[in-house]
Amino acid sequence: MAPRIASLLTFLSPSACGSASGNFVGEYDSVTMPILTSNGETTQGNPTKGTLTIVEGKGADTVIIEDSDCDIGAPVKSDSTFQVVSKYCPAKEVADCEVTQNVAEGTGPLSGKTLVIDLSRTNTAVCPDWSTTSSFAPRIDATKK
Repeated sequence: MAPRIASLLTFLSPSACGSASGNFVGEYDSVTMPILTSNGETTQGNPTKGTLTIVEGKGADTVIIEDSDCDIGAPVKSDSTFQVVSKYCPAKEVADCEVTQNVAEGTGPLSGKTLVIDLSRTNTAVCPDWSTTSSFAPRIDATKK
């Protein structure tokens, strides 16, 4: 995971004094992911068994949302909001296909212990006989432990 975090840090801005990144750092549970697909249908996510972990980035004004597929950097904008930066994730091989993800900008407001992260993502699968791209908007709802 260290190489992914090191490569992600190039996307993040230099640190600033008086940052509020500590407000976001920690473990979150009660994670759900409702998803809005590109055709406008919404699917309600179920609570996951895992947790969401946010760590401090390089510098006190950034955080990293840890993800098993692709860590996401987010500059802290205020005591209660961070801004997700665009991120291309490494391609993964799934069956005979190569799948890439792109995370577009989004927001992460924190209210008390409740964090909501709205993202815009695309997945592209390139296979030997076909390829497809799908867009979706995951929303991560989580509660800080």
